[in-house]
Amino acid sequence: MNSEPARISQDGKNCCTFLSTWGRGRWFVCYRLADDRVYWDGVLGDRVAPRLGVSALDMLAAEFAGWPDPVPGLIAATGADDVTPVHVFDRPPLRRWSHGPVTLLGDAAHPMTFNLGQGAGQAIEDALVLADELGDGGGDVQRALAAYEARRVGRTTRMVRRSRANGELTRWRHPVACAARDAFMRLTFDRLVYRGTYRLTMAVDFTADRSRA
Repeated sequence: MNSEPARISQDGKNCCTFLSTWGRGRWFVCYRLADDRVYWDGVLGDRVAPRLGVSALDMLAAEFAGWPDPVPGLIAATGADDVTPVHVFDRPPLRRWSHGPVTLLGDAAHPMTFNLGQGAGQAIEDALVLADELGDGGGDVQRALAAYEARRVGRTTRMVRRSRANGELTRWRHPVACAARDAFMRLTFDRLVYRGTYRLTMAVDFTADRSRA
């Protein structure tokens, strides 16, 4: 379950610009917004089911009890009405999006988990590439849709798979596996994980001068 919002006043509590903390089957991420407010996600694996009569906020407070600051403080400072439980879904990538003069884009074509923060970004890229190909297609819609699909399927497939893989790491529960994961992240995050993710997300398949959007 993804507990999404909580834009809350920190009232002087210490909170980083961005913080991502992993545990055993749990993940907490937060970042500052304007006016000393903070957005946070408390992410629980699918083995954690909502309990009858227990609010989402109380369940999150229990699941993240004992975590390092500022996690418990952020949850405690959040109102129950500011928490929205969200179930996270994706789908194996499709190899085809188009049929005749009809195509898909955005979540309809490539739903992905939020672990890369690329859902909306990839929909925007779809729109730019689709407009580009329709503009260059000379009125042949099916040819333009085939070209759009050819340009976009590979990139979005990599996004879907990387996002899911990142999410799977946060769902590990075995203490030995989690210790190995944490050690790997400490040693390689900047060199492999961050740089690799940056290259993937920034390697857009359109250019500003070609886009007709």
